[in-house]
Amino acid sequence: MRQKKAKTGTSKVPPQSSRSERGRARHAPGQLRLDAETLKKLHQLEVQQVELEMQNNELRGMREELDASLAGYTRLYESAPIGYLTLDRHGTVLQLNRQAAALLGGGGGERHKARFDSYLAPGFWPAFSELLAAVALEAGVRDCEAELQRPDGSTVCVQISANYQAKSQTYLLALMDITARREAFRRLHDAEQLAQKLLAQNRHLTRRMFELIEEDRRLVVQEMHKELERGFAAIYHEIAMMLRTEHRLPPEARAGIRGITADLAETQNGLHRIMLRLRPSLLDLAGIAECLREFMANWEELHPGVTCELKLEGNLHGLPDPINVALYRVVQEAMGNVARHARAGRVLVRMTRSEGSVELVIEDDGAGFDSGRVAPGMGMLGMRERVIALGGEFGLASQPGRGTRIEISLPSGLPPEASEGTRIA
Repeated sequence: MRQKKAKTGTSKVPPQSSRSERGRARHAPGQLRLDAETLKKLHQLEVQQVELEMQNNELRGMREELDASLAGYTRLYESAPIGYLTLDRHGTVLQLNRQAAALLGGGGGERHKARFDSYLAPGFWPAFSELLAAVALEAGVRDCEAELQRPDGSTVCVQISANYQAKSQTYLLALMDITARREAFRRLHDAEQLAQKLLAQNRHLTRRMFELIEEDRRLVVQEMHKELERGFAAIYHEIAMMLRTEHRLPPEARAGIRGITADLAETQNGLHRIMLRLRPSLLDLAGIAECLREFMANWEELHPGVTCELKLEGNLHGLPDPINVALYRVVQEAMGNVARHARAGRVLVRMTRSEGSVELVIEDDGAGFDSGRVAPGMGMLGMRERVIALGGEFGLASQPGRGTRIEISLPSGLPPEASEGTRIA
C-alpha cells in the first residue's frame, strides 16, 4: 500500500495544472498500461505479505512450542533423579544438574571448572580413565562403578554411564546412586556365605551322624557275633552230648532233637542275615566289590523271579570307608525298594571307578512312578543325604510303567573337612 501511495504521489499533476491537462494525463494510453501493471504488482505484493504473515505466525507458534519443550526438558534435566554432567575432553565439568551437584556434595556453581576425577576415590581413577578412553574410541555408552568422595568426608557409590560427543568433543555422564543397591548386594553376599557355611556344617553333621550310626552298627554286630556264637556253640555242644546217647532215647525224643537242631540252624542263618544288614563284615575285610557280589547273590536267592546283573568296572580297591559304606547302603536301600515296590523282572547294578570319582547306576524295569509328583520316601532321602554329605551327586529318574533309574557320583577320596573334621562355630 505504501508503494501504491508513493507511485500515485509521483504521478500527481501539480496544483497549477489545468483541469484539461490533468484529464489528458489521466487518459494517456501509456499511463493506463503502467497503472494496470502497478495494480498487478501491488496485488502480488499483498498476497506475498499475507503468505509471509502466515509463515511468520507458523514460525512464531513453532518457536513457542520449542521454547515450551526447552523449558520442559530443562525442568526435567534439573529435577531428574539421575545426575547428568557434561565434561570437556580434559574431564573438566562444564555443566551439571542439581542431582549431580548433590552427589558431588551440593552447590552446583562451585562444581563448574573442576575436574570430575577429583571427586573419585583414588582406587577408582584407573577405571574411570579407561571408561573415557573406551567411549572416545568407540561410539556407544559404557558403564563402570565408582565411589565419590564428598567435601564433608562422606562417600557415595555411583554407577557412571558415559557417552562421547565427537562433534563438540565433550563427554556426557549419567550418575546413578547405587549405595543402597551395593549395600543390598553386600547383605545378600553375607547371607549366601552364611548359608554356605550352614550348609557345610549341616553336611558335616549329617556325615558324622551316619559315621556314628555305622560305628554303632559295627559294635552291635561284633557283640552279637561274640555273644551269639558263644551261645550257639554251647547249645550245639549240648545237642552233640545228647546225640551220643541217641540210642537210649525214645524215637520221639530223637525226632525232637533233630527238629531243634534244624530250627537252631535256621535261627542262626536269620541272625547272620540280620548282621549282614547291620554291617557286612566282608565290607571291612575285602572291600566294596566282594561285598556287593555276596549281597547280590543273597538277594537273587531270596528273589528268584528277578534277574540280577552286577557290573563292576575299574579298580574299586582302596576306597575310603565312608565311600564304601555309602555305596553299599545305596545299593541295599535301592534293592529293598525293588523287592517291595517295583515288581521288576530285571535289575542292573553297575559301578564304575574313573579318575577322581565312582559312579553307581541302579536300574530296573519295574512299575516305576511319577517322580515329579510323588514325594520321595525316607529311604530315598537317606540315600540322597548320604551321597550329598560326602560331596557327591544324586539323581533319580522314574516314569510309570518304565522303571526307575538311580545315578550317583561320589569322589574317590574324602574332602578335607571329611577327613580332618569341620569345626562348628
